[in-house]
Amino acid sequence: MIVAKTDSAHLKLSAQLKDKTLNREYKALVMGRLKEDFVVEGNLARNPKCRQQMAMAKEGKYSKTLFTIDKVYPHHTLLNCKLFTGRTHQIRAHLKSINHPIVGDKLYGGDTKLYPTQLLFAYKIQFVHPKTNKTLTFEVDLPDYFKQVLNKIV
Repeated sequence: MIVAKTDSAHLKLSAQLKDKTLNREYKALVMGRLKEDFVVEGNLARNPKCRQQMAMAKEGKYSKTLFTIDKVYPHHTLLNCKLFTGRTHQIRAHLKSINHPIVGDKLYGGDTKLYPTQLLFAYKIQFVHPKTNKTLTFEVDLPDYFKQVLNKIV
């Protein structure tokens, strides 16, 4: 989360979000073992069968996510997810589209036995400071609940 103290700063940060120069990265624990890094891109729109979900579609808004493998477990994969666009439920919909939903993501088909809610966590943000014009990067560790699940699946 970024908070702007002035209208000028807000406008500059909003512009970065709009022109895709504000970078956000997430960690996701997904079902199944993946073997290599990959990109999912295409249009996202409301799923006509379940209006709460977004789904890959011919119509809709363009979306793109880079997925890189952090660690492979016996039945799961920990991914780094880099957004190039910021669509509603983008990471969740992209992973469902390749049949590797996020653990705990009931809405998108993830198993909730291991953890009751989705294991998707925003861990890194990078942007240009609106006043100093310096590139700032902030990164946080995974929360304890996420680490506990990772220790459990080894």
